[in-house]
Amino acid sequence: MNQSKPGHEPDSPSSLKPTPAFIPLPLLRAFSELKAEPILVGGAAVQVWTGRSDGLFQTGDLDFITHLQVSDFTRFTNFKREGRHLIVDGVAVEFPSGPLGVAEVYLDTVEDTVMVPTSTGGMVRCIRPEALLLDRLAQVVGWNHADAYAQALAVLVMQGNQPGWDWPWLESAALNSRLSAALGHIRREWETGSPAPENLEVVLSLNWDPIKQRPSHG
Repeated sequence: MNQSKPGHEPDSPSSLKPTPAFIPLPLLRAFSELKAEPILVGGAAVQVWTGRSDGLFQTGDLDFITHLQVSDFTRFTNFKREGRHLIVDGVAVEFPSGPLGVAEVYLDTVEDTVMVPTSTGGMVRCIRPEALLLDRLAQVVGWNHADAYAQALAVLVMQGNQPGWDWPWLESAALNSRLSAALGHIRREWETGSPAPENLEVVLSLNWDPIKQRPSHG
């Protein structure tokens, strides 16, 4: 994988528009006790950056990128293990394998994330909305997930006009992850303000950008 450059300017949550993440307080305390700073990704991150949790924005668990595994939480007697999930206050938590990245691009665990508030009064590190948008586009291109495109568009609608939104980073990362065509398509839909239902077939036919051939030297 490649390192995505350039990096973001430092941002505070006020320069973007996050919705407080629902993270059980005992889980936040456990992360602190284990000296871990996990990164919220997946469907719960979509909820943070769209402010939606209904319909296709529902998610069955919380996904965190971290060095921790479910077995690291055995000391916490109120936590339960169910398969690959940790159950905390009735909420399923999963720790997908890292590193943090999109397609063929590594993401920086600090520059490409931002601290967001939680509904329980704490803070948690979350993947940035620009990186999350690329993650959703990768699901569209790689697996034809139509819902992922709707989620990506919702992220762009909610965050694209915020002062912390970083188009130069996004364009560079899309180029490195071979998602420039997909990004161009969703940006045009966002700028026109009138996504058309018939465009869904166009979206689902999108593919990875062609691999650039290195020049040969005779």
